[in-house]
Amino acid sequence: MNACTGTLNTTQRIDTTAAIAVALTVVGWASAFPAIRA
Repeated sequence: MNACTGTLNTTQRIDTTAAIAVALTVVGWASAFPAIRA
């Protein structure tokens, strides 16, 4: 049970980190895109 819970927690943490990284990347692109186009 503990191992299973630990695996779920680790997976959830990785998913959260990935989601934050994707969000930051999208925000960065959204901020830079007008400057690149201009």
